[in-house]
Amino acid sequence: MIVMTLKRFQLVMLLCVTLLVSCLQRDKKVVVTKKDTTYLAMDTKPYMILGQIPDSLESAEQVAHVKKLYGVLVKYTTVEHEEIQFKLDKKSFVNMGLSKSDYDRVVNGLRESNTWIGANQIGDVDKMIEKWKTEINIDLQQIEQESKKGELKR
Repeated sequence: MIVMTLKRFQLVMLLCVTLLVSCLQRDKKVVVTKKDTTYLAMDTKPYMILGQIPDSLESAEQVAHVKKLYGVLVKYTTVEHEEIQFKLDKKSFVNMGLSKSDYDRVVNGLRESNTWIGANQIGDVDKMIEKWKTEINIDLQQIEQESKKGELKR
């Protein structure tokens, strides 16, 4: 019975010492070795992909990129036989100063949209795209007005 009490005493002492040491260390400066990568891509470069960072955190270059991409989308997106088409090849897209990965995202996004439209038997796709183009043009005008004022957020 005395052995059991001695083990309990040792356990209590160990816990007290641990608690005391941790309390003494609370005033020490904590060094964080992991940096915040919330808005960084896997290769630690800032995201350049439309919609991946909040508008208020976009740089002037990113705002210009979004503006250019929106303009190209509005100009070259059409509807044929109830399917959304992008009427620009990759080479021409890249020659406009946009990236191959942006082109791939646009084409894949439209393919997915067409699959969804077909699966859900959505009609009047041309009206839907015209409404979308109108909304994009309004957004482009807002971006232009804010950039003239020196504001970067949309």
